[in-house]
Amino acid sequence: MEKLTKELVVASLIPDLAKLDWQTLFDTAKKIKVEKETIGVNYSDALKLRELHAYLRNKQKQEDEADKARIKARKEGYDSYCKPIEEILEGLDPDFRRLNSEIMEEEKDIETLIGKQNEIRIRHIDFVNDIVKQISAAPDIKDLGRIQSLVGSEKSRTSFYGTYFPNVEESCNDLLKLIESRKTILKDNAKTQKAYDKAIEKGDHALAVELKELMEYNERVVKENAQTIAESAYKKVAEISLQHSELESAAIRPRQKRWSYKIQDIELLYRKNPELVVLEPNAKAIGALVKEKGKELADDDYVMTWTRNTGTYNSAGMGHKAGDKFDMKILDIAKFKDGKAVEHWNLMEPGEVMKMSNHASQ
Repeated sequence: MEKLTKELVVASLIPDLAKLDWQTLFDTAKKIKVEKETIGVNYSDALKLRELHAYLRNKQKQEDEADKARIKARKEGYDSYCKPIEEILEGLDPDFRRLNSEIMEEEKDIETLIGKQNEIRIRHIDFVNDIVKQISAAPDIKDLGRIQSLVGSEKSRTSFYGTYFPNVEESCNDLLKLIESRKTILKDNAKTQKAYDKAIEKGDHALAVELKELMEYNERVVKENAQTIAESAYKKVAEISLQHSELESAAIRPRQKRWSYKIQDIELLYRKNPELVVLEPNAKAIGALVKEKGKELADDDYVMTWTRNTGTYNSAGMGHKAGDKFDMKILDIAKFKDGKAVEHWNLMEPGEVMKMSNHASQ
């Protein structure tokens, strides 16, 4: 068996090292200067050299045999390549660690800023959404006073909102106007309710329907105004200029982040980003609404249809509360001309109308 020497081991490694372009990697590594602006590129070059070092050491272990003399010679041969690499890496690693620590500290400050900006965004939109819902549902002037105090308190949080405060102040002023509008409508609706009750007592159903529609219209106006304010706040939040909306770390091993979300207003999300919302029919609610078609009579000009509608109300209105059961019998009369309905009447039993009136007065 031929005696193993350092020279033989060195020679045996040349083919593999040539394939791995050892000399280029070594020359490049010797020129590395660890600087903040090029830390990513420098680290990549050093990483390739580190991988070559690992490959050689693994190859050495695979070839080691029990013969101590052969092991010693092999080690000396590998050391001819590994020692210079280790010297370079030992010189580079402290600089990499130092610069990486500095970058991580800088990114920590940026993350703190982003966290504060996101906190402001969430607080603003949540507050406006909550208040507009409370205003729309406020049953009386006293409750509106309570809501008005909440808006006033929010306007005093100047230190929390900082430079973003003018946007919040504008939203609060809009909310105060909405509160005043709601107060006026509550007063008007109270008067209209009294007129509606009198119309029912007198049997003037046409006037009663007109007054009921007026009250419903007033409620719609409040809700539409509330929605406009909510959308305005949403727009203000969306336009906040983030200094770093997405943090791209220059550190060698950036920290990982896990993002979470919570939908506060599904209707607003659907209007702004419909592609993010899936609308599905509520089979249970649809099944609860059963329409039984009774009788249908027709001649050349008129069609009369008697129907019975039963089910459960999903929301309050028209003298009923959410969850109330209903059982209504209605007569529809339509007049046709040239194949089109030109006139239409809808008749209810007096008892059904009185029942709605009794609910409304309670």
